[in-house]
Amino acid sequence: MWVLAVASQKGGVGKTTTTVNLAARLALAGQRVLVVDLEPQAQAGTALGVNFAANGPDVAHSLGWLMQSTLQGVSEPEVLPHVQDVTHLLEQFEGAGSLGVLASLEHTMTRAQEMFVTAPKEHMAILRQLLSTAASAYDIAVIDTPPAVSSLNMVGLLAADAVITLVNPEYATVKGARVLRSAVQSLANSEAQRG
Repeated sequence: MWVLAVASQKGGVGKTTTTVNLAARLALAGQRVLVVDLEPQAQAGTALGVNFAANGPDVAHSLGWLMQSTLQGVSEPEVLPHVQDVTHLLEQFEGAGSLGVLASLEHTMTRAQEMFVTAPKEHMAILRQLLSTAASAYDIAVIDTPPAVSSLNMVGLLAADAVITLVNPEYATVKGARVLRSAVQSLANSEAQRG
């Protein structure tokens, strides 16, 4: 599975909209696509019709819960039971592939983010490990990352084979893109030295 992260240091530039529309278009072209909602605000999942209630039974299917339980050694790292299939959104289109969502929930993702702050460095690659368990079911994963260079953002960048950054014609977004580029280059150099 090829993994693409959509990232920006600044919010409001269209990251989630780009993630959802790019994923849907790839699925319409016949690809098997997984949207990974790494954003605590859970907007990519919501845009695709996946809404988890904060105290409902679906909490255990959220990406934040999955990352927490994997970090704590409570559960085996397995993504597929947590994916919400939204392929029905593509039914009217001939030749469409499939579309799944690994959805977020604010309080579970916020707790996962807190855990990454103190977790050993090697745990930052957990999303890459989790996504590898779904490699036979999906061709492409598109990650909606949080709008900041944070621990969750780093988790998303480490999971990605490529990164798209969005920039509005404003100083703050251009500056943020430069910061993000430096972070991606630093992560790539670190991975190259390890591997």
